[in-house]
Amino acid sequence: RLRSLCAVAVTGTSYSLPVPSSTHLHMCNRLYDMEMAIGTCKRILGSPIPPTFTRLTSRLLCLYLGLLPLALLGFGLSPGAIVVTSFFTSYILVGVDEIGVEIEHPFPLLPLHHLASTVQKNVVDQVIMMRDMPELQM
Repeated sequence: RLRSLCAVAVTGTSYSLPVPSSTHLHMCNRLYDMEMAIGTCKRILGSPIPPTFTRLTSRLLCLYLGLLPLALLGFGLSPGAIVVTSFFTSYILVGVDEIGVEIEHPFPLLPLHHLASTVQKNVVDQVIMMRDMPELQM
């Protein structure tokens, strides 16, 4: 849709003047950069981390957190200190694991539809502004 908008901007319409060629070239370069970024995002989405890696880290974390109270008991800590230490350690490590899971699959969390509609509106506004701008005389 953006490429067709650029093509319409170059030719002009019955109610507007065409966009200068330097502006059109700049718009096409920006559009190319955006297409490259979209391609990078598609490659990230298409190459997820293997599920066995995620399962293994989750199992190791559960094993570590399950044996942590026993290890703390060997240091001679009081039962209350063991509970508090185990709770805070579990909270931090499970939080880090959850951050890792979110990093593996970032796109469901991002407001991509809103970003795309904002970019489209900005492109249309820029085309209208550049079309109405007078040509520089040198």
